[in-house]
Amino acid sequence: MLLRIRDIALPEEDNAECHGGDHRRKDGKWIASFCVRTGPGDDSLENVNAEFEDRDRAIAALWLLRKDTVGYRTGES
Repeated sequence: MLLRIRDIALPEEDNAECHGGDHRRKDGKWIASFCVRTGPGDDSLENVNAEFEDRDRAIAALWLLRKDTVGYRTGES
């Protein structure tokens, strides 16, 4: 999971918000999922999935994209 620690706790959870994650499909491919804004100044969010051959590459992609992602619940960077 790609988590971002927030300054304040969210009402229903704690102060960590999910920005992405990875999972393995039955065919052995790894999928990295993350949430981004659809455009500059846009309030719309989009969940993006990217396919990788192994888990290390999926995790590396999440880490490299960490500053471009937004929270699934709040939409905040």
